Amino acid sequence: MPPRLNHRKSSKGCIRCKKRKVKCDESHPECRRCLQHGVSCEYPPFQPRRWASAKRAMAHHASPDTSERLQCIGSSFMKITDVLLMHHYVTETTGTMSSSLDPTVKEMWCIAVPQMAFEEHGLLHTLLAIAAAHRATLIPSESVRLHIIHQTHMDLALQRHQMMVVDVSENGAPISDTLCLNSILISLYVLGLRSMKRDRPYELPMQWLYLSRGIRVLMRQAFYRLLDSGTRIQPLLAASAKMLPSEIELNMSDEALFDFLLESAVPGRFIQLLSEKKPRALVILAYHFALVHCVQNIWFLSGIPAQEVRGINNILPPKWKWAMTWPLRVTDGRKMDIGELATVN
Repeated sequence: MPPRLNHRKSSKGCIRCKKRKVKCDESHPECRRCLQHGVSCEYPPFQPRRWASAKRAMAHHASPDTSERLQCIGSSFMKITDVLLMHHYVTETTGTMSSSLDPTVKEMWCIAVPQMAFEEHGLLHTLLAIAAAHRATLIPSESVRLHIIHQTHMDLALQRHQMMVVDVSENGAPISDTLCLNSILISLYVLGLRSMKRDRPYELPMQWLYLSRGIRVLMRQAFYRLLDSGTRIQPLLAASAKMLPSEIELNMSDEALFDFLLESAVPGRFIQLLSEKKPRALVILAYHFALVHCVQNIWFLSGIPAQEVRGINNILPPKWKWAMTWPLRVTDGRKMDIGELATVN
């Protein structure tokens, strides 16, 4: 019997060529050999190779280490979108997180905070939510998609954050720098979202105020311990300490001073008066946002002071409108010395 001619096997040849074990040119609808012999040409049904079967075969023949790596890759925590958001946070968002010129503060946001986030996934979800929300303000064409993304990440962040808070309150776990930082970032995220709701009827920022109140409780217990422990957020805590008014420092100890600032920042009674829409409390909040208006390049404050001042002015009783002259002028970009308030009536 003469030896068979060597040829490449056809994996997609017609049924007749496969039975005859000859090379099929796989022409459609009929191959060349079937045409030459004047016979009907039929091809088997197409059956795509399934990735799952190939994956099982690879896992079967792979070493244990290889199987673990494949499983790790398949269940990778960060997806491509998340990697892009982290890149956006590091390259874009960090430059808008603080107005401080201290290089250690900028380094903290850019290097230390992402490192902390990779150690605690709750904080990582918060960073990704903030990055997505920030990117949505820069690229309106992607805002719908990014809105879904940042809400999803924030939902996951809040779930993990709640677990950490319960661990502290019920199990006596120490208040970590990660928990404090995550609380602050969630509060800033909530405040930043208000700029995306400008077309809705105005509502007071009660959720943000309640979150700020919760941060006060955490920081009261952990501020000085963290400040002295070499925490990675020490530049942020130190920068906050430098902002303390010098005239108060002369009359108070550090502990009493910090308590004073926390109490004066968001007192519980003040939040209650705001919830009742008491005019005097509303005016005080408007002045707070007017003073914040001078802070530039902070993305989560973009447009917020003017929006809040106008909203408060709209819900104030007419006889209190006079008290809004200075906040309205400041947030509208008109210069007015605070001494002029004495002449406003």
